[in-house]
Amino acid sequence: MSKTMNRLSPTERSLLQTLLPYGIRARMLKSLAKLDAQGFERLRQMAGALAGGYWVQASAAFNRWGHLLYTAVTVFCFAFSGAPKATAWSLAVVLVALTVRSAFTHGQARDAASCALRTGTDVAVTMLSLVTAHILLKTADPHSAMQNSNFWRGAVVCIPVIAMLRMAFAVKPDMKARTFGDVGISPRRFYLRIKMLNFLWHFTFLGVAACNVTDIPHYWLDFARGFVPIMIFRALWWIQKEPFRRLNDFVTIFTNIQANKLRKMAASLAPGIKPKQPFRLWFVIAVSSLCALVGLEMVDAVFPWLTGHSPEDTFFRAMGGVIAGSTTIVALKFVRDANAVAVEALETEAKRLEEGEGGKGARAA
Repeated sequence: MSKTMNRLSPTERSLLQTLLPYGIRARMLKSLAKLDAQGFERLRQMAGALAGGYWVQASAAFNRWGHLLYTAVTVFCFAFSGAPKATAWSLAVVLVALTVRSAFTHGQARDAASCALRTGTDVAVTMLSLVTAHILLKTADPHSAMQNSNFWRGAVVCIPVIAMLRMAFAVKPDMKARTFGDVGISPRRFYLRIKMLNFLWHFTFLGVAACNVTDIPHYWLDFARGFVPIMIFRALWWIQKEPFRRLNDFVTIFTNIQANKLRKMAASLAPGIKPKQPFRLWFVIAVSSLCALVGLEMVDAVFPWLTGHSPEDTFFRAMGGVIAGSTTIVALKFVRDANAVAVEALETEAKRLEEGEGGKGARAA
């Protein structure tokens, strides 16, 4: 048998390289290069390889919590349209589109640019799939399709929330601690930037609740919107604060003042609690409570818009709630990771100052 029959043509290789998932692309191309069939049998084997590759990658990338939330969001956004068949059709399209996208991108590079590009492409594919499915159902079965106004009301809320969920569940780049020499700023300036990041996140979180404050005097729910998050923040602070940190606050003649200041800066940040550390369960409960509060506030903001029985100005309230809530949830893990990196960098700098002082004392002796 000739060697040319065991190789892929340039057109076939280009097409397969475009369609194959990232994680198994090189391996599958190497395997398909040994094909010896011709004609229809060759096309059948290539299609089988594509289907098998997507099945393997979809199984590896499957996230049950993510798909559960995708289902809940899609059903909630289109449930008020009065067209159950169209809602089920939209749900199926969203799940299939996101599953195929997850299989295609599983194993891709984890740098920040790739993560942002993947999320934007996921949103574009989901939106295009929803619009196409709505048009097809409207053409094939007009009586079962939802009205255009109801579809756009649901899609305007569904797409941003799914984008937020995709960013929250996406595999993000690793955040590695760097020294202050690498970033080119002083420890104090670095600490102030992290504190500003924390302040902006807290401000955004409270802004989600502020979007739904009513004008009813002494309304208990308005009081709870401000009181409950503050209590959860305090609980998180107490849980994450190291109980023996105060033992290092004593200053003696042997204390390095600069290193002590850096450790106090590190103690004022909340780096989170890793698995198998004390109070991990309470930490997870508190963070889950914050996410649940944001979700409830988002529902309260978008409900009048989705039902359609409200003034037009609720569109801005709904979009404000969706954007602020999505930003809050997506940025939560990023802020916590940034705090952990800052704590590690401050502790490393404090240790370096103490070791440098110790080395000078040893040389002087």
